[in-house]
Formats: sequence, C-alpha cells, structure tokens
Amino acid sequence: AQLPDPARPGIDNQAFYVNPFIVGGMQSSLGVVYTEDELIARLKELDEMGAAKGG
Repeated sequence: AQLPDPARPGIDNQAFYVNPFIVGGMQSSLGVVYTEDELIARLKELDEMGAAKGG
C-alpha cells in the first residue's frame, strides 16, 4: 500500500488500498476532471452531444 502524498492532490494521490489499475481507469474515464472550469466545459460538451443526437 502506498501512503498519501500531500504533494500529489486529488486523483493522482494513490493511497492505501486503491489499486493503481483502478486509478488509471478513473483518470482515463469520461468523468474525471481536475477543476470546476473543466467540469463545466465537459458538461457543456455532453449537452451538445446529446442535442446533436436528438436527446
């Protein structure tokens, strides 16, 4: 197990029983963002994609 590292905040801080493979999957998923601005941009992108598909 890896101890928490305060120099690596957020999703990059693999700590205790979080498997590095799982962390890598979360990082490459569509749902992980690091800032509020990235979150808003991603939500707008998803909204536009839904509108383009008739949703």
